[in-house]
Amino acid sequence: METATSPKAVAEVKGTLLMFLQELDHNKDGLIDRDELTVLLSALGICNAENMGPEDKASVDVMLAGLDRNGDGVVDLEEFLDWVLFCKPEIPFKQLFNTKHLFLTPEDE
Repeated sequence: METATSPKAVAEVKGTLLMFLQELDHNKDGLIDRDELTVLLSALGICNAENMGPEDKASVDVMLAGLDRNGDGVVDLEEFLDWVLFCKPEIPFKQLFNTKHLFLTPEDE
């Protein structure tokens, strides 16, 4: 029986998170930029990507600043994994997996 901290379990979780990051990464540069983060936050109901008001833009900027530890303006794999695995995010990560349309392509919908 695998424990939650066994190397195999850790590798499986990291692989799942990498696949999720790749789904969020629409331009396939390996990074989550402001626009891609906006799509995620909109899907979670935190902002409205279709009609971004000042409060919505501020929410995205605050989240990006909190995730972007090296200050390069994007979230890389290590920053993403740190957020999900080691921080206690304001947004429960399980909620991301319950947002099915993040994983659907336009052809699937």
